[in-house]
Amino acid sequence: MPVELLDDRGQWDEFVETSPDSMLFHRWDFLKIIEKHSSYRLLPLGVRRGRELVCVFPLFFRSFKGLKTVFSPPPGTCVPYLGPAFSPGYHHLRQKRKESYLNDAFQEVSGELKKLVPNYISVSTVPGFDDARPFMWAGYDLGINYTYYLDLGRPLEKILEGFDPDCKKKIRAGDKYHLSIDQTLDVETFYAITRDRFASRGMGSPLLSPQYLRDILDAFPDNVQMYFAYAGDELVSLALNCAYKESLMFWLGEINIRKDIPGNELMKWEFIRQAKQQGLREVELEGAGLKHLCLFKSKFNPALRQTFVASKKDPLGAAAEWAYKNVLKKNFTAGLKSVIPLY
Repeated sequence: MPVELLDDRGQWDEFVETSPDSMLFHRWDFLKIIEKHSSYRLLPLGVRRGRELVCVFPLFFRSFKGLKTVFSPPPGTCVPYLGPAFSPGYHHLRQKRKESYLNDAFQEVSGELKKLVPNYISVSTVPGFDDARPFMWAGYDLGINYTYYLDLGRPLEKILEGFDPDCKKKIRAGDKYHLSIDQTLDVETFYAITRDRFASRGMGSPLLSPQYLRDILDAFPDNVQMYFAYAGDELVSLALNCAYKESLMFWLGEINIRKDIPGNELMKWEFIRQAKQQGLREVELEGAGLKHLCLFKSKFNPALRQTFVASKKDPLGAAAEWAYKNVLKKNFTAGLKSVIPLY
């Protein structure tokens, strides 16, 4: 299984579009926007079996003051997961054959990683990537993360009936708040509110910059959409959603500005209704691995799915990780990838 750096945008996106593992974050333009706004260099690896492309694995590399790091995805980008994506044919193989493909692809990518001599590697895989054993066998530390999914295959009333009683009550009384939910391109306001809310907790903004967000919205207007909820002329809540294939992700924002108005519940219910009408299969409530968020997100009676975080470090990488966690008060591996909703 030879591995190569791919430079054909069309070939890459054609593969990503058909891969059961891929998300919008795997698309070529999304990866290039990350590269543009971060300090990391994109390494778009492709693995072939014969002439057939069977796996893509986007990596991001940085060398800074003697420290070499590889991430997928890189910190500060608000991308929750990335990692490898396999062809549809891989998923229909018998188990022995599937393991052979996976192990061979992993060995090829590992060979490319060794050429970089990285001090620290971190890969966060997508939901549904359920075999992380090659990472484990290669000496990676393997962590488990979680996300929530809501199945849209049922009638809307059945979906609503499954919600927490308090959540249902707020939604059914929603008309009294006279909320209007408007799509917007006002990235400056979105960024400022997010930055200020994090500053109130002694943290910096997890978004790279307003321009990073603007470039994403410009590149994917049909997939990534920003919304503000108003009570009259007053902004009470905001959200940034990401739709791809048959899934809608509640991605960023989710900041409730008015505590006396259930803006988050009402916005989410409206988005669920729209997703159902559009024929989407599911809604993802990203961030189930954060304990303080689960009380809110679990109100919607979603199902849990696992993701993996694989990391590997040498002594220099371990020392850098310790410094970030204990001196700079940052999470080195997560890098505040996600905007933490503050309910």
